[in-house]
Amino acid sequence: MENGRKSTRRQWIATVAGVAGVMTGCVGSDRQVESTTVVDDDSSAETTTPSDQPTTAATNSVPATGSWPMDGVNPANSGSTANWNGPADGITKGWDHSFRGNIYEPIVADGVVFLGVEASEGRATPTALDARTGEKLWSVEQPKPYGSPTYHDGMFYVGSYGGLMAIEADTGEVSWKFDTTAVRMVPHDGVMYVSGSEFGAIDLESQEFRWTAGYETTGEIGTFGGLLLASDDTLLVPGDNAIGAFDAATGEAQWIRDHGDNVSPEMAVAGDVAYLLTTSDAGTSAIEAYRWGADETLWTYEDAQLSSTMSVANGRVYASRAESPGLLALDAETGEQLPGFSTDVGPISGRPSVAGDTVYGWAPASDINGTLSAIDGTTGEIRWTYTGESGFPPQILEDTLYYMEDWNADRIVALTSP
Repeated sequence: MENGRKSTRRQWIATVAGVAGVMTGCVGSDRQVESTTVVDDDSSAETTTPSDQPTTAATNSVPATGSWPMDGVNPANSGSTANWNGPADGITKGWDHSFRGNIYEPIVADGVVFLGVEASEGRATPTALDARTGEKLWSVEQPKPYGSPTYHDGMFYVGSYGGLMAIEADTGEVSWKFDTTAVRMVPHDGVMYVSGSEFGAIDLESQEFRWTAGYETTGEIGTFGGLLLASDDTLLVPGDNAIGAFDAATGEAQWIRDHGDNVSPEMAVAGDVAYLLTTSDAGTSAIEAYRWGADETLWTYEDAQLSSTMSVANGRVYASRAESPGLLALDAETGEQLPGFSTDVGPISGRPSVAGDTVYGWAPASDINGTLSAIDGTTGEIRWTYTGESGFPPQILEDTLYYMEDWNADRIVALTSP
């Protein structure tokens, strides 16, 4: 790897499909939780787990209300929240916390920042930090995780080589484990929908599969496609060169649509429309709006510089671009560029994060540093910028941003209003 850079989530997530072959199907819940232990500060594992104290102690008031509970924020994978706008007039560092191993992108819920920390010998330590101060609350040793964790109803859910693990958010106690490879997890109404070695629905009360669907059901999509909840009774699964709709109660395929181009597993839904990022064999990228209940393509927008998953908010589609301007804004109904939107932000790395009417994104300026911009979602005006080590797209709670630095992938930072 160039410049000795450590591997990050972008690199290891691509290897997940190869790992799934060694995982077998569900064997039900596994109550032998004594094999997964909370790591004490003076244990031998401390060399690979975080210290109790943040690297930089909290110097500002960092609020910790609300939640950003999963990758994509919600079961529709919109990448946006309407509950707040984020910092209005600039930011300053609240705290940061460094680790002795790579970390995986965090989520934030109920005053806790939750993330995985890579340890030695194929192990990892899911870790909880106080969202206000950055202090460590607890950590748990387990096989390496993959994919982002998910929070639901007082529990953190982590997929790992050892299966799906449910961890009490308050204490770090492992409540139960389940033998399935969960790359993507979507909770809803007492069920955890998972894709990975199996595509299925786990009853969170009984810790048993309500249903599973294998390749005979999912076809070309396979079981490692993306996963999102389009409605209370329909799951959408994009992957490879197809997209499918499945009954959320039974797992039965409602329809599977072959697509001529490669479909990114990171799709977003707003109402009855799904927004897909596709790439042709010739390398042409496009955003496609697809009415999933009617098998109807509404519009397609081609842009060779599309570089990442899009976010959907306020009747708009925001997507990162690999050259300036680094942010594309489309009318979600028509697919046309948003009238009056103009921005001079540089190429944005990763998915734009949207809070209220503000779009946040990192534009790398060098191998290490970059500029985080808060962009008016209507006009494209840059409201404020912050320069520091480049990071992954931030998680946003009230007027605080949490992000994982991208260079060595070993530090999380909280930025808040001055």
